[in-house]
Amino acid sequence: MQDFELGFTSVAKEQEPIRAEISGRLPDWLRGTLIRNGPAQWNAGVDRMRHWFDGFAMLHAFTLDESGVSYRSRFLRGPDWCAVQADGKLRHPQFATDPCRSFFKKVASLFVNELGCNPNVNVVKLGKRWLALTETPLAIEFDRQTLQTLGVFDYDQDSFHRQITSAHPVFDQGVMHNFLVQLGRETRYTGYRMPPGGSREAFAHYLSKTPGYLHSCSMTSREMLLWEGPFTVNPLQLLWRNRPYIENFRWRPELGSRLVRLGRDGRSEAFELPPLFVFHHVNAFYEGSCLCVDVLAYQDARSVQQLYLDDLLGPSDEPVDTPELIRVRVEKGKAQMETLSKTPVELPRISEAQGQPYRVVYGITRRESRFYEGLVRLDTHTDTAQFWSEAGCFAGEPVPQVSPDGLEKVLLSVVLDSTCGQSFLLVLDGETMSERARCYVPAVVPFGFHGGFASEG
Repeated sequence: MQDFELGFTSVAKEQEPIRAEISGRLPDWLRGTLIRNGPAQWNAGVDRMRHWFDGFAMLHAFTLDESGVSYRSRFLRGPDWCAVQADGKLRHPQFATDPCRSFFKKVASLFVNELGCNPNVNVVKLGKRWLALTETPLAIEFDRQTLQTLGVFDYDQDSFHRQITSAHPVFDQGVMHNFLVQLGRETRYTGYRMPPGGSREAFAHYLSKTPGYLHSCSMTSREMLLWEGPFTVNPLQLLWRNRPYIENFRWRPELGSRLVRLGRDGRSEAFELPPLFVFHHVNAFYEGSCLCVDVLAYQDARSVQQLYLDDLLGPSDEPVDTPELIRVRVEKGKAQMETLSKTPVELPRISEAQGQPYRVVYGITRRESRFYEGLVRLDTHTDTAQFWSEAGCFAGEPVPQVSPDGLEKVLLSVVLDSTCGQSFLLVLDGETMSERARCYVPAVVPFGFHGGFASEG
């Protein structure tokens, strides 16, 4: 048994609000709710999901108020989850798990919207509405206080072609910016903006003959940036697939990578780069006239295979691959790449707004375990790192919070303690990585992905 196996164990029930046992002291100014999203059930009737990314979405909320810290959880009542609860059958394809479908249904999927709706990756706030997201274009709205599902958020059923999107939109003055992928002989990437209460409006397009797997983006005041690596798919093969979604992609390093620039003025272009695989952008910003784009890059796409449950939980002692922090500098129509740090870091967060210069990136890291277990504070100017780790503990994405006066910064992370079979909310000093407090709850929060902090009021 792997020491992190508990984090991939399906949750049997939801949790009504329970109080946490606090050690240490929480900052007096830290009031609100940390909302986490991630897979928490890998069973679909008698069948078992195949990949970490496949599990049904569950929301987790740690609320910090004058009386202490409480925890609650709720499954998202998306169509996929509801179908399994009703008859034990998986109706729609997931990332790496496909339901049994007749040939007719596979052909019919070319003409009808047969996309699944299991948004288990991220949560965002659009105006006063909270949305759970994944890479399929349908989001689910939920109540921030109770975590109850409010329904499918279908962007007012606009006329945009919807096949693939990102769970990592970027916000600029409350306006959500994201991209859509329309598969075809020439695949179209569309950057769009959407104000609260409004509709999506496209601002740029880019046509690709060799579409790559896209997970996230970054943005400045002038453009949106996409990393199109050579983990590519034949669009027709994907539409007529007889295997799960991600298994239609192939690593083709001879194609190299492209940094795609979707200008907010409508102009688009691409820059050729070495063959690297990217899940997460960190940030993009300008140094004078030079555009800097920072991403976490892997040498290949093997990490996708390593996150299948049989691979993760099997007898192998091979650690999961980790990326390097690289920076692409674009100036005078040319792009050059440099490595900022080889320190392992994933699920990156910065405390500055996207598009602004930054110095420090926070994330999860791998040091002693096969799987990510610790937290890291990486100074991109000096390539020096500070760590938090503890034997038997596995930390999730760190979420930085800054005090109202700007003088204090803390990190919030949900940590699974495999030694006692419980999870806790960890609060670290954002400068020293020293522990401020931990808040244990009598529950296990499975390994998830991303979340956000909703301040009081």
